[in-house]
Amino acid sequence: MVLFVQVKTMKFIQKIFSVGNDLDSKGKKKFIRIFGIKITFKNYFRKYKFIGTNNHLYYKDKNSSLERRKATDWMDISLKGNNNIIILDKMYLFQKHFMEIDLEGDNNYIEIGKTNNINASIIIRGNNCVFKLKKTNFGIKLKSNMDDNSCIEIGENCSMGEVSIYAYQKNATIIIGDDCMFSTGILVQCHDGHKILDNSTGVLLNSEKNTLQIGNHVWIGRRSNILKKAVIPDNCIVGTGSVVTRKFTDENIAIAGNPAKIVRKNINWDRDGNF
Repeated sequence: MVLFVQVKTMKFIQKIFSVGNDLDSKGKKKFIRIFGIKITFKNYFRKYKFIGTNNHLYYKDKNSSLERRKATDWMDISLKGNNNIIILDKMYLFQKHFMEIDLEGDNNYIEIGKTNNINASIIIRGNNCVFKLKKTNFGIKLKSNMDDNSCIEIGENCSMGEVSIYAYQKNATIIIGDDCMFSTGILVQCHDGHKILDNSTGVLLNSEKNTLQIGNHVWIGRRSNILKKAVIPDNCIVGTGSVVTRKFTDENIAIAGNPAKIVRKNINWDRDGNF
């Protein structure tokens, strides 16, 4: 009888006053229930995990920079290693843009400039990597993976509908120029993804350093694949579903097909969708 009364009393108290977590699509949120009224508090600081020494997270604008040991509610930052630097535009402290940074290694550098809207996942498993996304007036949706000594640089005023950028091989380099427009379902990858061996000798055949370069003002159509050793000059168009595997030298061309080839010369393009 005493136990029954105690249980009833505890349940009654919990209805009057309790503290707990709610789980929604944005993560956990604290709540307090007072006299049956539930008050939910936004969890302003989300996942933030630094393990190692001399790691820094900076928020900066044109005039100043602020070092902060927290990530905002719309960021997941996990870092394991030493001497790593992450620099984000100060706008990400106050405006809601989703960003995931998962880094394991030493001496890596990540810099992300101001965007109109960003949904990004950046994964680094290695040392001495550089990831730079310069400021843009457009939206960015991308995910990237990087390995030792790899580099990904994206120029100013680029737009990305849905792009996977992989430099997941040692010494891989991907350079994207200014004012590029990427559609959705696009793969940019400057490595094979797995080892290819000579069947007789066992010698590794695809160990060379690979560089992939996309020039300024390049429009890449939906579901295109831009693969290792590809070079696309300035003011070009890549047609929908193309597979680019080699170096092109002429500017102002349209390329398309699998493998991609020149289908038209002396062209240019504009972001304006009104004809």
